[in-house]
Amino acid sequence: MYRLLLCEDNEQDRIWIKRALDEIFDDMDQAYQLSAFMTGEQVLFHMQPGLYDIAIFDVELDKADGIEIAKKLRQIDKNVVILFASVHSKNVFSSFAAEPLSFLAKPLKKAEFASYIRRAVQKADKIQKDRYTVSLNNSVFALPVRDILYFESIGRTIRLKAEHTDFVFYDKLSALEEDPRLRSFFRCHQSYLVNMDHCFEVTGKDIRLSDGERIPVSRSKNRGFKEAFVRYLGRYGNRLED
Repeated sequence: MYRLLLCEDNEQDRIWIKRALDEIFDDMDQAYQLSAFMTGEQVLFHMQPGLYDIAIFDVELDKADGIEIAKKLRQIDKNVVILFASVHSKNVFSSFAAEPLSFLAKPLKKAEFASYIRRAVQKADKIQKDRYTVSLNNSVFALPVRDILYFESIGRTIRLKAEHTDFVFYDKLSALEEDPRLRSFFRCHQSYLVNMDHCFEVTGKDIRLSDGERIPVSRSKNRGFKEAFVRYLGRYGNRLED
C-alpha cells in the first residue's frame, strides 16, 4: 500500500486529484492511502519521518507557502517523493530546495498527472528499502513490508500472509515483534501479528482486513490494540471523503 499526502486548499482540486488517483492506482492494480490536508499547519502537525511515500503540494495555499511546508517535510524525511502543483510557473525555481520530482501546471491534465504519479511510484519503489526476506527451500524471497497482511504462529512455524503470496517458515512472533521493519505491526492475539496498514474494521472480537479476511483479537489484547490503532490512524490525519 502506497501512502500519499495531499495538501490542497481548493475543494474542487482536492476532489479532482482524489478521483484521478483512484483511477491511476486502480489501473496499476495497487492500493493506496491518501491523507488530505487543507492547510500547511495541519501538515506540520502530523509531520513525521517515514509516514508518506509521495507528497503532493499546492504551492498557493491560503495561509502558507506550499513550497516552504514541503521544504520542512524534506528536512525530516529525505525519502518522500514530492510533487508541486501551481498556477504560476514563476514558482518553479524556488521549489528546487525541496528536491521535488516534478512541478505541474494548473489546471491539471489527467494524462500528464497520471504520468507523473506513475513516475513517483517508481521512484518510491526504488527508495523503499523496507523489504522482508524469507528463506525457503534454498531460496530467499524479498517482499515489501507494506504488502504483508499478518504473521500467524502455527506450532514452531510462522505463516506469512501477503497480498499476493503466502509463506511458512521457522521463527517466533516474539522475535518478529522486535524487528524495526515491522513498526506498523501489532500483536493482536497470541498467534497473530497484524499489519495496521491493512486493518479495515475492528470489532470486539476480530479484525476485518483489507482483503475481507477476519483474524481474531484476544480479550487481553483488545483494548491495547484499539488504542494503538487509533494512535496509528491519527498519525495520518483525516482521509479525504467526497
